[in-house]
Amino acid sequence: AYMWRHMYGKEGKRASYPPYSCAKIINSNAPNANEHHGCPFKHNTVHEVTNLLGRLGVSGPQQKAIIAQQQSHNYQLACVEHFKVTHPNAENQLNAQVDNLGNHPNAWFQASVAFDKATGGTDSFTGSTMTPPDTQQPDQTKSMSV
Repeated sequence: AYMWRHMYGKEGKRASYPPYSCAKIINSNAPNANEHHGCPFKHNTVHEVTNLLGRLGVSGPQQKAIIAQQQSHNYQLACVEHFKVTHPNAENQLNAQVDNLGNHPNAWFQASVAFDKATGGTDSFTGSTMTPPDTQQPDQTKSMSV
């Protein structure tokens, strides 16, 4: 517990450590067994990335562009290509910056959230509205008993 409080600036010298950039993640050690971090394009095989992209609904031709970047060791460009495929027309729809996507995981996340808000929370693959369970409106027909 102390380690977590220290990492978030609640203990020790009270410094909050910044998250790693993509370059730092790519150039750091690969995850060991039972560790779940790192760049999927750098630290996973082509087969693993292909399976992951398939589970995310990325079609075969779209996968080829991403895998080509991975095989060329352009991991950050593979990430940008992945964003473009999973967020169609994001550059046209967003006022948010999308040029920093391959440089920091937080930039990818922020652009993805901005895209979700700009498109009304619609899943680009299924067209369904994505509402987190904790934000769904309660059923108004049921009365509360105390």
